[in-house]
This record gives sequence, C-alpha cells and structure tokens, in this order.
Amino acid sequence: MRSLLLACLLAGAARPAAASAKNAGGDTAQFLTIGAGARALGLGDAYGPVAEGPDAIYWNPAGLAGLPGPQASYSHVEYLRSFRHEHFAYAQRALGGGMGFAGTVWRAAELDARTSANVHLGKFAPHSESFAVAYARSFWEHSDMPTRDREFFLDKYDMPWTPRPIQEPDVSWEGSARFGLAVKAVRETIRERGASAVAVDLGGLYYPYAVEGLSASLTLRNLGSRPRFIREKGSLPTEAGVGLAYARRSDRRVFMPVLELALPYYGDPFAKLGFELGTRLGEGSSAFLRGGYKTQSAPHLGPAAGATVGVGVQVRHLSLDLAFQPMGELQDVLKLSLGYKF
Repeated sequence: MRSLLLACLLAGAARPAAASAKNAGGDTAQFLTIGAGARALGLGDAYGPVAEGPDAIYWNPAGLAGLPGPQASYSHVEYLRSFRHEHFAYAQRALGGGMGFAGTVWRAAELDARTSANVHLGKFAPHSESFAVAYARSFWEHSDMPTRDREFFLDKYDMPWTPRPIQEPDVSWEGSARFGLAVKAVRETIRERGASAVAVDLGGLYYPYAVEGLSASLTLRNLGSRPRFIREKGSLPTEAGVGLAYARRSDRRVFMPVLELALPYYGDPFAKLGFELGTRLGEGSSAFLRGGYKTQSAPHLGPAAGATVGVGVQVRHLSLDLAFQPMGELQDVLKLSLGYKF
C-alpha cells in the first residue's frame, strides 16, 4: 500500500523523473518537491535566482533579505482530483535581515484499508506536513566603501616617493550578496503509521554591480535526516540548483528571462527556464504575463507537459497569480496564489 501511495504522490506532484542507476532512491516526502506559489510555476519553477517575498522560504531563503516589510502568501493546487496541496508563509524584517515562517500541507482523498485477506478495516486519508523557519541577511548591500577606498589611495599614488602597485586590481566581480537558511520539520502519516525528519535549506544570491538587473543563485534543499516507516528508512528529495535571472526595466515595463539548472541527488539533472513580462497599469497596479518550460516532465508525459504559462496582477498591497501546466493523462494543473503586503 505504501508503494502505491508513493507512486500516486509522485504522479500528482508532476515530478516523474526517473532515478539514475547509480542513485536510485529518494522515495520519501515527495510532497516537498511541489513548489510554492503560482508565480514560480508560471516561470517553469525557475525561481531560485528570482526568489523574493515569503515564497522565498521554499525556493531560496536568501531572498528574505530583500524584504521591504511584512508580507504573507498562500497558494493552492489540486492533482488528479485526489491530492490537495496548500502552502502558506509569512515574512518580515527582523534581526538585521529577513525572517519568516512557512507551512505546507498535502492531503489525499480517503482510501479503503484492507488486510491481505481483503477484510475491510475502514477508511483513512494519507497526509503530510512540513513547517519551516528561515532567516536571511545581506552582505555588502549598496556599499560604496571599496570605491571610496580606491579613490583615496589613488590620490596618494600621485605624491612623490609613494610606491605604486604593479597594476590596478580588477574589481568587476564586486557586488552585493545575500545568504539564507531554513530549518524545517517534516512529517508523513499513512493510517496509524508515521515518519518524521528534520531538514535544512540553504540559499545564496549575488547581484554584481557591473550588470544592473542580473542575479545569480545557488541553492541546496531538503538536506536532512532519513525518516523511518516501521523498520525501513527513506531518503528526502535532496536537490541543488544554480540559476541566473536578468531583469531589464524601463519606465513602465520589465522583461525578465530566467534559467536554472536543478541537480537532484536522486535522479538526473534537468533545466528550468522561464520569462516574465510586466507592465504598470497605473498608480500602484501592475499586470504580468509568464511562460516557462521544465525538461523534467517532457520525457515521461510528452513535450507539452514541460510547458507552463501564468498571469498575475498586483493592486496596491494585494497580488493574485494563476499558473497552468498541461499534464496529459494526469490531468491539467491549475495553481492559485494570493499575496498581501502589510
């Protein structure tokens, strides 16, 4: 029964990547691979280098360092009419950086419990939960100290008998950086049996001064203990990722392409790419169009299953996002997200 439930969960999560021969496993807590937020799905889940707001707790906790103020988010999605996934998060400025809390609840429809002799024992509904706390901080943010120091010493170089360097150092690598950490408790329950684990997510963001609008990300998610069902231990879906995003802005519009490479410990690497086109509608209001593609889904469900599209609107403090992904025989996916800035 457990194997059947896990297989259904894998399908419902739209994460059908085959495990490699050398790294077979990662069969526990697959609900952790379902992303937070419709904006991320609209971008093909290439959200590591874009991460901002409360949803950054899931994708890249380093994004919390850029919070301008308190924010909350909620997202809902259903798979195969039998699985429901809810994600909620809250984040604010604290302790010189950004701090947040997030929760994820995954529930399946009721199933019949039967013995090997086909004796009916009643009904049960498998469910899983994850709760996380996160903190992030910025380093070298908006700092012009290196530039001022160089100008000071360059003035001294013009003085008589002052030694000069062989060459002026290259400073093109300078920029601001953000680092974040999330710690989460994970619990899965199948009837009267359960398994628990503790995991951490690590994230970093880098914004080079030389290229305005460019961001680079490095993430490591679901690194933690091995939950045990009865006597059997499972493995969490650990995954690393690197990504790039470039936001080109004008007075009323912004265009942002995004690319991210995912490196799961169990399974084959896959790419995620997307774009976001935003336009300002008026004072305090904007609209967004998004598109994306995930190479992970295409080999198993067809090329169309890798595509995602999304739309969003922001009116003052409130934001609404919708995203769609065609999944063929596994039923199309529609994700809804709400956000509020206090």
